[in-house]
Amino acid sequence: MDPQTYAQTLQTWQGLWVLVGEVGATLSGLLFVAVSFNLRTIMSAERPELRTSAFRTFSQFVLLIEIAIAFQIPQEDPFALGMAVVFFAVVALITNWLSSKGGRARWSKENILLGFGLFSAVGIIGVILAAGLQAGFPLLVMMAFFTLISAVTSAWQLLLDVGVDEVDTART
Repeated sequence: MDPQTYAQTLQTWQGLWVLVGEVGATLSGLLFVAVSFNLRTIMSAERPELRTSAFRTFSQFVLLIEIAIAFQIPQEDPFALGMAVVFFAVVALITNWLSSKGGRARWSKENILLGFGLFSAVGIIGVILAAGLQAGFPLLVMMAFFTLISAVTSAWQLLLDVGVDEVDTART
């Protein structure tokens, strides 16, 4: 793709990415507050899957924010944008790996699909963008929507799981 066509294509996607970044920032802030109010339960040794879920969900929101920021860089070439997306995906993968601290939480089907799988797919799309292929733009948007749905669903499930633990604790 020639530089002028690339610049025009990038510009057409910038408005959407502003919105995605705003949604990611808003929801990550709400998740941060919810986790802060329930920190003892989420960080307890008895429920490591809660901590893994919280970290993964937060990483998903942050990934969306980072990609949105990368789309706002003026006169960015395809390679730089693609490599930024790859870098953000690798950071999310590493964060997901380290935050799960081994054990069954790391290898849960949710963490494999919604963590490792999702972040790896975003990294692959980053390579497609870096190669200058226009197909990377709609693929990345598709993954952004999937990431957003996954993160919102995971955040809701996290709050429900924390609520069950707190009700059980109150009963005993």
